[in-house]
Amino acid sequence: MNDATQKQVFSLMESVFGAPDGTVNLETTHDDVENWDSLNIINLMMSLEGAFGVSLDAEEAEQMLSTALVIDILESKGVE
Repeated sequence: MNDATQKQVFSLMESVFGAPDGTVNLETTHDDVENWDSLNIINLMMSLEGAFGVSLDAEEAEQMLSTALVIDILESKGVE
């Protein structure tokens, strides 16, 4: 995934989780972000689907435990 797309993912995650700008990076996990919960995972999925034109399912939602895993899922969908 290119840097611009990564930054877009970080920005979407910060927006959905209400995290301060610049706080989400490749090492961020659900333990690092207070609002990283099941409801906001659904909001994140909708944001990612809209931004990247992909379809995500419940199994993938369960795997979204870190930023790196979110990016892995998007890459598996062909997002570069």
